[in-house]
Amino acid sequence: MDIPTTVTLVKSKLNEYKTLSQNIAESSSAPITHEKIKELRLKAESLLNECEIMLEQIGAPYIDSEEVLKLYLDVTELKGDYGKLVGSLEWYLRKNPEKGDLWVKLGRANLKKGRNYIDKAVFCFKRARTLQLSNECQAQLWEAMGDIHWELREFDQAEQAYYKSLNFSEGIWPKVGLAGLSVARGDMKTAEEKLREMGKSLQRYDVPVRMRLREALLVFDQLTKQIPDDSAHYFAYSHILYRAGRIEDAIAVANYALFLDNTNWQEWNFLGSVYLQYNYTQDAKGAFEMSIKFNENQPELKKVLEDIAKIEKTKKEDFSKKGSDSILLRKE
Repeated sequence: MDIPTTVTLVKSKLNEYKTLSQNIAESSSAPITHEKIKELRLKAESLLNECEIMLEQIGAPYIDSEEVLKLYLDVTELKGDYGKLVGSLEWYLRKNPEKGDLWVKLGRANLKKGRNYIDKAVFCFKRARTLQLSNECQAQLWEAMGDIHWELREFDQAEQAYYKSLNFSEGIWPKVGLAGLSVARGDMKTAEEKLREMGKSLQRYDVPVRMRLREALLVFDQLTKQIPDDSAHYFAYSHILYRAGRIEDAIAVANYALFLDNTNWQEWNFLGSVYLQYNYTQDAKGAFEMSIKFNENQPELKKVLEDIAKIEKTKKEDFSKKGSDSILLRKE
């Protein structure tokens, strides 16, 4: 197969892959079965493998075609094969060392290979800064430098780098990085405000955000350990703990915050929702009732309480029936 035909076919398959990936990403809000998601993922993986094989059959990445190289880099990055990605970029940059954006890509690929490659990543970023860069790659470079400084626990430098990234692009991850720094320093209120401002745009970063907040909370526990002793800061702290997946801690802190200010109906709703999510229906009921006490104008919450009452009634009826069946069996 010739190069132009291969390029056309690979682009088509990559577009199909991106459509499948979008469908998978939206599966949480769409009625797609687990088996269907598994089928879509296998098909997406197969498409990437086909693209890689087709490109390598025409000599990628070691042919003099920037278009073919870009496609090959896209495929290997989507596959998470950072060894191949690094090798391809190093080969190309030896022949074309003036490509600043590709130095940024090489630095980011080295970072993906792990902590042992931080020095190589920093070298690439320093080289990139001497060359012409697109705004997108400027943003990516400083975002990555923020992550490096975070990894090395150089918090002031990390903060500066994240802000520099935001000068070039309103990216989500630098904002997450800044929120994580606020958590590490014990400023839970600022951190939660930053995360709330991002709203639904955080969803695609769900796992990385959770991991970053867990790291930040660990730093806080080791170094800072204290926050202002008022309800607003403890309410924010409980939300951060929840975002990090530390549910029992989130519940404990939320209860303490409500001890400091038991009139905050929104936080009673937060606590009740967490209880309900983990099937603590009695505790959820108590929290929601406290919320209603301080704000009666919540028709949706009243409906939730009605649903909880129905669940409790069903449980009692099932328990009574089991008890009656047990007595009958003993008599027999």
